[in-house]
Amino acid sequence: MSGLEGFRDLLKEYTALLGWAVATAALPFMTSLAGFAPPWPPGVQLLTALVGLLVLVLVYQLLRASLRKRTNRTVLIGAGVFVAACVLYSVLFSLFVFEIPAIKQNRVKGFICTPEAQLVFASKCPYLDLDELSGAQFEAGRLWTAPSIAAMRTMILADWLIMFGALAAVFGSFVVFQSDQPPRRRTSNHDGGARS
Repeated sequence: MSGLEGFRDLLKEYTALLGWAVATAALPFMTSLAGFAPPWPPGVQLLTALVGLLVLVLVYQLLRASLRKRTNRTVLIGAGVFVAACVLYSVLFSLFVFEIPAIKQNRVKGFICTPEAQLVFASKCPYLDLDELSGAQFEAGRLWTAPSIAAMRTMILADWLIMFGALAAVFGSFVVFQSDQPPRRRTSNHDGGARS
């Protein structure tokens, strides 16, 4: 193989990797449009795409020459982590994310009420809803402590990144393993029966 052919192969692989990066980035952007992405931090879609790309690189590097058994285990673990992270994310999102109706933006609640909110809403704290939030002009910091809001933002973000990282690991493992498999030959009955 000449140097030019090797460079051409490298360009093909780079273009394919770029395609994977775009596909990995597209899914977080679509979920963001559907209102399901974490409200914090701004630009979470880009961070998610970078995590997905990092996982794809790791999968390619670590599983490129792996046996089917190891790849199957990676796919199964990744799928299990993805499902568990989806369930946890749905619970966290439904309990600790609220939408400001006037501007249609999501914000994160905390899990420890401020002393003032505890006095007024003792029986409901920390699970306050839109009625209490509207009385506080939808400022979460008036109802929940800053550390509990920060911790919940971080938990939601971490679960989100784990979810997309696991998804990238499943797809990446599948593609890397299948791309190393020789193409299957079609069998025909014209040459004396099926081959194994």
